[in-house]
Amino acid sequence: GLRPVGPSRNRTVTTEDAASEIPEVLHEMDPREKGVVHTITVSNPAKLNVLDSSLMQALRSTLRRCGEDPEARVVVLRGAGTHAWVGGADIREMAALDADGAVRFIRRLQSVFQMVRDIPVPVVAVIRGYCLGAGLELAACCDLRLGCEDSSYGMPEDFDPGSTGLHPCHMRVLEGHIFVNLSRGAGPPDFDEATKYYLDVARKYAFAKLKIGARRFYPIRANWKLAIENFLECYHCGPSHRSLVTTHNWDYTLTPEQKARRLNDLAGWVCEESKRRAAEEQKKGSMGSSYTAEYTGELNPGFVTGSLDGKPVAPLLPGIGGWTHCTDIATTGWSTGYWQAYDDHVAVARFTPRDAASTDCEIFWLVHPDAVEGRDYKVERLMALWDITIQEDIWIVENNHLGILSSAYGPGRYAGHEGGPSGFITWYMTEVAKS
Repeated sequence: GLRPVGPSRNRTVTTEDAASEIPEVLHEMDPREKGVVHTITVSNPAKLNVLDSSLMQALRSTLRRCGEDPEARVVVLRGAGTHAWVGGADIREMAALDADGAVRFIRRLQSVFQMVRDIPVPVVAVIRGYCLGAGLELAACCDLRLGCEDSSYGMPEDFDPGSTGLHPCHMRVLEGHIFVNLSRGAGPPDFDEATKYYLDVARKYAFAKLKIGARRFYPIRANWKLAIENFLECYHCGPSHRSLVTTHNWDYTLTPEQKARRLNDLAGWVCEESKRRAAEEQKKGSMGSSYTAEYTGELNPGFVTGSLDGKPVAPLLPGIGGWTHCTDIATTGWSTGYWQAYDDHVAVARFTPRDAASTDCEIFWLVHPDAVEGRDYKVERLMALWDITIQEDIWIVENNHLGILSSAYGPGRYAGHEGGPSGFITWYMTEVAKS
């Protein structure tokens, strides 16, 4: 059943009296096979569920618990009764406050909005009746809003949409993905440069036709640059990611004899496209030739896709006629997007900076548009390899962040083989200098 939080937290509440006259925040936890569904109900129906200070505090406590629940799958935000979702902030309480009290009231309200944004799983607003003022701002903070025929939205008469809009951004849609650049410059950035590694892979694997088969959010308690830097540095894979290097040829701990045997086996396993790329790079004699010629990152012999056992996890993607043993990587240059494409699915990682000490990582797995969960693929097998890998990476990144905070930390140079991280830092500092 529902449990109250805040002013009446010791009272037993059931679904039948959820629309009580006593202002309260109700919290229901529904454990399911794939995680817990948290339902939060703002209950102040005598005043159209407006938010006073006590309700804000109760809502903050409930949101914090939801955000800290590792089993949380989704948070649903409702208003009690049928007349209103949230009818705004309590203007009668505000009218009785002095200037300092009003500032504290607004900051308390803003902190509620921020907590909704910070919850690492989707927050869904189920809106019935009035959604006004601060209620509309709260709805805008949610990831998804479901309205009804009787939903009604509004702001105060003196509200100026032109001065309260979202920040403009530059955007481009390419092969089913939306690319956003938050530069404040009037002119658009060079999207072509940022997406040149993406387009060929996206077209080969028909990204625009695929659907999301699974997704998971991973909060990281570290600066975003450390997360990206770690993703670009492959030499830690051998000792840190045993599952990943069992599937992919990313193990730099092999002895010369083991490496020679591995390359000989790979030469008879990798797809013709990989062999062609290796031959072309060898002819160029470029710095990347050894990287490609050694089939770095290719699927190891016996593995047809990115799974723990090497066996298929989903139907072949559109345009893929058979098992090629190929895998391809796409990135947004040195930026925050990464795609690992296989014959039967694509794992996509997106990193979003939150602040100097926190980063959101979201991974979603794309499958054939006609694939049916449970029949054609199982979410656990689809996610397994990269779910394990990112959690291992998070441990590394968070400890790196703690090390940098140490009073004994001092910056140093990169090793000669760390081309990825050094290239990333060069790109980042170049962009900072431009601004």
